[in-house]
Amino acid sequence: MAASSDTASAEQIAHDMAISKSTIFYNISGLIKNGADDGQLTLSTSGRVVDSSFDIFKNAFEREATQLDEKRLSLYNSEKAKGTDPLQILAMMIDFTNSNASGIYREATGQGWFGKSEG
Repeated sequence: MAASSDTASAEQIAHDMAISKSTIFYNISGLIKNGADDGQLTLSTSGRVVDSSFDIFKNAFEREATQLDEKRLSLYNSEKAKGTDPLQILAMMIDFTNSNASGIYREATGQGWFGKSEG
């Protein structure tokens, strides 16, 4: 059942989103196809090549992700304590992330990313 029609599913999804750490999604197909020596690791969203300059992007993402993850968990805990409907909590967390995430975060995670690279 979908979260919109099943409170238990909505609660589980909201809980999982609240406790999950944001992560960068990589495309490893180039490595698989061409091997570690000739293949390229890229971001799944934009195709940004992961090379020596990628550390700047990664560090910016990690700083922001830590803050967003903490605030999203706090939002979840606060709304759960108030007895807010789990589907509303889930929507609030998604809206929070989409409203507060930079282009770097969106490009790294794919959440709310619309094809504009930053950094």
